[in-house]
Amino acid sequence: MINPSPSRGIIFFLEVIGVVTLLVVLIVYIRGSQFQANQSQGKLFLAGLPAKSCPTQTSVFFGPINQSGQSGSIKKTSSIFKVNIESCRVIDISQFAKMTADNQLIVKLPGALAVKVNRIIIKSASPTVVVPLGDVNDDGVIDEPDANLIRQKIFRPVTNQELAKLDFDQDNRLSAIDLAIVKNNFGVGATLPEGYSWPVR
Repeated sequence: MINPSPSRGIIFFLEVIGVVTLLVVLIVYIRGSQFQANQSQGKLFLAGLPAKSCPTQTSVFFGPINQSGQSGSIKKTSSIFKVNIESCRVIDISQFAKMTADNQLIVKLPGALAVKVNRIIIKSASPTVVVPLGDVNDDGVIDEPDANLIRQKIFRPVTNQELAKLDFDQDNRLSAIDLAIVKNNFGVGATLPEGYSWPVR
């Protein structure tokens, strides 16, 4: 006995449904990507921070690459801005979005290395930078002296000011975890143009 085969009309109908379904999925995906890009526009996302770390403010340098500050001991800080951090991880950089090849953007969180943000990062769908914590003495480098400052304070009474500066995982105590964060992030941060300096925290 021969099984009846589906008519060509049914096969064509099923093919059309498959194509339409594929187009709908594709349109939804594209619109979702555009929505995500629009949501991310003017935002810079911070990565590499411990889960409990919740910084609220950062310093941002924006200016010409070759610009120098005033000579002498007085440092020019007119191009360094204090910017609030949203939801512990997001910086609004919309005011700096129109970067040219002659400008640079450098972000500096308290106790972290300064990070240079280039135009490629800013124009990406989800602009993100990794922020290495552990610059205890704020000299622009995370190295053994920073680790030693943590070792000297671990398991000892510390002031609230010291805790705010050294408790990188923000668990309200100094521990081997804070030391591990420092040692894991050994490195050199981005430098400011000559004549500029970050505000002292």
